[in-house]
Amino acid sequence: MAAVTKTPRPRPTVIALSVVAAVLLLSWWLFYRSPTTTNTANGAHHDSFQDCDNSWPQLNEIVQAKKTTKDCDNWMKSCKEQCIQKASTPIPKHIHFVSLNRPFSFMEWLAVVSARKFIKPDKITIYTDGQQDSCWWRRIAPYIDHQIILSMPGTSVLNGVKIEILSHMSDFLRFLILYHNGGIYMDTDVLILKSFDPLLQHQMVASEECGSHVGTAVMMSQKHSCVMCRFAHLSCEMFNGGWATHAVHALTVFMKNLDKEKEGVLVLPLKKGCLPLCWDGPGVERLYRTDAKDLRDYNISELYSVHLYRHFRTDLLLKTVNNYKWIQTSKSLAANAVRG
Repeated sequence: MAAVTKTPRPRPTVIALSVVAAVLLLSWWLFYRSPTTTNTANGAHHDSFQDCDNSWPQLNEIVQAKKTTKDCDNWMKSCKEQCIQKASTPIPKHIHFVSLNRPFSFMEWLAVVSARKFIKPDKITIYTDGQQDSCWWRRIAPYIDHQIILSMPGTSVLNGVKIEILSHMSDFLRFLILYHNGGIYMDTDVLILKSFDPLLQHQMVASEECGSHVGTAVMMSQKHSCVMCRFAHLSCEMFNGGWATHAVHALTVFMKNLDKEKEGVLVLPLKKGCLPLCWDGPGVERLYRTDAKDLRDYNISELYSVHLYRHFRTDLLLKTVNNYKWIQTSKSLAANAVRG
């Protein structure tokens, strides 16, 4: 009789290691793969990397039109004809972010997560000029309802001046986005501290910044608001290539000459608003220093948000605001605000 050969059984250690390896491989795939769908509040799924949005047929046309338009009245004409003086519905809880030519980082993650936590939006849309594939984007993507990839013109001309700075293009985009869609615009380095619900009954909301200025880093508007239409037109007319002429300066002039009570517009005061500190060097440092005596003047519970001003002190931010440890250990105003 032929001998029966027994197949050796795998050792328990080998089985255990194989299971661990499989689990780690599956976890890596789930976490690092680029998500193709996201969950909305009601559980529906849709493509988060769509190239365009059906509700936005005019956006790229307006951007492209600025190549040859010499008169701001031309590209704002439809806005003036369609706008609503005072809508009966509140500002929609639709958050808009614009991020051009920049990979997502820890700072953007803070902005999205804090907005989701406190505003509890019905929808979050991010407008970019290309695909995102950073580690932090993969953490953010599940919270995003739409990523709209814009076809940006190489060179635009407005009032005879080239629009060469992406921040300037971002300024015009946010005004058009708020007019056409309504909702809440936020810069991607703004940290939300509490609910915006008390503000949403107005036609338009902005916040004081740097004392006498009115900032554009956080703005809210009803859909097709005539006030937003008129401001966008003024912004277009004032554009001269200066860093903030068409944005902060234009909005400050506009609000100064506006009958805000009659128009249903709210400008939040500096220490009870969205943009409590200034963008200059000392103002930014107050956010991240732990020895600034004037921080006692700010009651975080009265602020709706804080602008972290990533662009103005990149060297400081790279040393401090780059991981979770900063949230846990720093005693600065910015870290205290994040811990909330």
